[in-house]
Amino acid sequence: MASPSTYSLNFLHSNAPVSAIYVKVGEKVRAGQVLAKLDDATQQVTLEQAEAGVTEVKASLMSAEAKLQQDESGATPQTIALDKNAIADDETAVGQAKQAYQLALQAYNDAHRRSRPCRVPNLISWRPNNS
Repeated sequence: MASPSTYSLNFLHSNAPVSAIYVKVGEKVRAGQVLAKLDDATQQVTLEQAEAGVTEVKASLMSAEAKLQQDESGATPQTIALDKNAIADDETAVGQAKQAYQLALQAYNDAHRRSRPCRVPNLISWRPNNS
């Protein structure tokens, strides 16, 4: 059975733009050769934003803990209770930020798997699909 002379590239139904094409129209290619790659910049930005969110809420938690330590030496019970509530809120925020980061990381990894360089087996020559 002869190999097809053209092949429609499929990036697992991703709508990300192609970031690189490694072959020219009509160029002979071999099985397993990398033909193209998708751009994962959007997922990378989302991941970096999630990382920054975790860092930000951790800093807020550390600040609240430091304020509690400072207030414990001479503050009213009401102030200490407010500090403890702020710490509890920040601990919740840290947990939520970590969860958001994990979701962003999973989305990034999923997108990265979809945007791996396209390798097409048994291809004679590559031509873009103009449909």
